[in-house]
Amino acid sequence: MKPLQQWKLSAIQEKLDRLLDAHLDGVITREEYVGRKEQSLNEKAVLTEQMAEVERNGNHWLEPLEGFVKAAHQARSVACGQNCVLHHSFQKPPRIPHFSPVTQFSGSSRIKNTVFGD
Repeated sequence: MKPLQQWKLSAIQEKLDRLLDAHLDGVITREEYVGRKEQSLNEKAVLTEQMAEVERNGNHWLEPLEGFVKAAHQARSVACGQNCVLHHSFQKPPRIPHFSPVTQFSGSSRIKNTVFGD
């Protein structure tokens, strides 16, 4: 499968070929041909420049990402080495607090249980 830029480039070239055929067949005037050809050539030049730039600097994001991953790994190692309890606390499931029925005081001295509806 072609990369998107290659596909766009071949589509522009096909457009230029059809444009030339239309001009040679007399379907469009010379002025229309020249205007559309110039527009398509500009698109092609911009796309070609973008492709060249990606080829030159395509991996510029890999080095910072690699540094970040290494720093994160080192931070984990340092944290575990200094405090092993911290390391183990991340591996245990979270503790769910014990649920107790909520009680509230009413106007009288009787305690009303809001969970069971007393």
